[in-house]
Amino acid sequence: MTDATGPSIICTRWRPIERNTLRGFCDLYIARMHMTIRDCSYHEGGDGKAWVGLPSKPKIRDGAVVSENGKVAYEPPIVSFDEDMRERFREAAVAAVRAKIAETAQA
Repeated sequence: MTDATGPSIICTRWRPIERNTLRGFCDLYIARMHMTIRDCSYHEGGDGKAWVGLPSKPKIRDGAVVSENGKVAYEPPIVSFDEDMRERFREAAVAAVRAKIAETAQA
């Protein structure tokens, strides 16, 4: 997702942490919308595939946090992407995070 003015998603903050596929957390600025999504997770799988997870919140039912298999269940607050848009977002978000990781590695 880029246009004539540059990338449409910019990683504005990176916090590395490694746990299984998790590599860290980031804030993503979506230029066209003038909107920042904070605390996205960035993951890399053993197959080289990378993805960004949008922030989620605990599920609440009847005023109580829902547990599944003894763990808190979470749900994403944003779910309206169609498959093509979801893939375009993933590609742009991963590129933005990788650019920020490279930038911080050089500093």
